[in-house]
Amino acid sequence: MVFMSVSSVGVVGLGNMGLAYGLRLLQSNFEVRGFDLRQEPLELFRAAGGIAAESGAELASQSDLIITSLPGDAALEAVMEWMLPSVAAPTVVVETSTIDPAVKSKAREQLQERGVVMLDATVSGTPESVAAGELALFAGGDRRAFEAVEAALLGFARTARHVGAFGQATRLKLICNLLVTINNVATAEAMSLGIRAGFDPEFLLEAVGESVAGSRIWDLRGAMMVAGDYRPGAASYRLVAKDGLLIEALARDAGAFTPMFQLAGQFHRAGEGIGLSDLDAASLLELYRLWSGDSSDPSAP
Repeated sequence: MVFMSVSSVGVVGLGNMGLAYGLRLLQSNFEVRGFDLRQEPLELFRAAGGIAAESGAELASQSDLIITSLPGDAALEAVMEWMLPSVAAPTVVVETSTIDPAVKSKAREQLQERGVVMLDATVSGTPESVAAGELALFAGGDRRAFEAVEAALLGFARTARHVGAFGQATRLKLICNLLVTINNVATAEAMSLGIRAGFDPEFLLEAVGESVAGSRIWDLRGAMMVAGDYRPGAASYRLVAKDGLLIEALARDAGAFTPMFQLAGQFHRAGEGIGLSDLDAASLLELYRLWSGDSSDPSAP
């Protein structure tokens, strides 16, 4: 198959991440269409200069590259119902959601029957990462298709790495999320100990961040902990719980021992149990404060 250079990009699913992709692509001077079942993100997208597609079929028929960013398995299955009759080669579909690999594979097979290539892609970062040009993207599948759309992917990601066969990007993202889940808890524990040991939180954030113990999670979640800003973001407890099931399935299939992840998952479930479900996982600090004897309301930082 001969792939064409990308001039028109369609983004399906204008949630936190999908909207961020679209806005960043507009800044990178691509023609971008967006589609979502909700009117509010469509209006935001249109106000920023994007083309709000009247239907998914319109987007699919007028895009060289289609990027999907969806909340779960059922959403991708629903999207496939209207995409299949409308999309045609040489359009490339890049599926960026963290969902069941079997559901992605089924969608890939359906598109193959129409001669359309789907890449399995996942991202590491947040909407803020996208806006700052710091997002990392992994893609698996047809390398020629990846090379054809790579420049467009770099329109919203800092790096775009081909990681092998279809499905490998999802597996790599789950490994990353295993580390994020553990590091969320480790960051809260270290911050809690440091504060109770008498360190100023802002000093602690800076000093640890400069040391070998620093990490991107420390910088990101630690800053939120210092500010007491736990507003909902890309790392809610529900997202950790959803991805946790996929991580556990991957570990079972691989025969891998993951006790640290299992323990970190229990801390996240404890956070849900005290009312933190709708907040960013940085609010795990409030769980530690509660367990350390602070009687303040942990769900209202």
